[in-house]
Amino acid sequence: MNRKLVIIGNTGDRGHYVDSVNYDIANYKRYFTTGNGGAWDEEHEIYAPEVNTFSWQALDTHMTLCESQEHVDLWVIVFAGHGWADEVTKDTFLEPRPGTRQQEDIPVSWIRQKTRNSRCLLIADSCRVLMPIQEGAGVRERTFSFSEDDSDDYKRQCIALYERSLSVVPVGSFCAGYACRLDQSAGNILGDRGGLYSDTLLNVATEEIETIKANHEQEPAVSFSYIHARARQIVMRASNGLQEPEIDHDRARQIPFCVIP
Repeated sequence: MNRKLVIIGNTGDRGHYVDSVNYDIANYKRYFTTGNGGAWDEEHEIYAPEVNTFSWQALDTHMTLCESQEHVDLWVIVFAGHGWADEVTKDTFLEPRPGTRQQEDIPVSWIRQKTRNSRCLLIADSCRVLMPIQEGAGVRERTFSFSEDDSDDYKRQCIALYERSLSVVPVGSFCAGYACRLDQSAGNILGDRGGLYSDTLLNVATEEIETIKANHEQEPAVSFSYIHARARQIVMRASNGLQEPEIDHDRARQIPFCVIP
């Protein structure tokens, strides 16, 4: 099964600089390369360009090239940085690097269309404040420790389980987890150590993995929608209701986020 992971970060420029993006990017990369995160291969499956250097054109080129070499069964696209939403269409836009014009920002509707013949999980930790289209266009600090068996044999088991879980997800499935609902801003944790949504999402995933292992439960794969639902409640409490994560998906289409052989 052919999987591709793209991790994009935009800290913003002076006046809008958010250092937490760097922590989020590092934590996501560490999580996905663990066995329980799917044992993604850094050399062949992960594309993580330097923060603040990406573009919509670069994403289009990368995805088109990958598809031309071999059909991609699953795209996972992670974005941490600045974003907004169109006040008319309500489409969410991701700003791939500092100083972009609206015409250069990446619409989520485009990602959905681009991956219509595959499966796609999008994680967007960005603001979604409603804006007009221009013409022409605090919680605790945490350092993650993903404790697990990192042996090659264990990772092979994780990959096999991940692929079995994904095989029952229909082609064309699309799932997008947003850090906040429309017309809200996405906050950071105290100490600027990461986005509130990203930090909570990975924290919940890690705790779920540890609980399943400790209790020897028969729950080999945990869906992203389940982890998102748990994280959503924590984020809402931590932000006093000012940040309400949303998910856009078909409940019958459960893309895995954690695997525990």
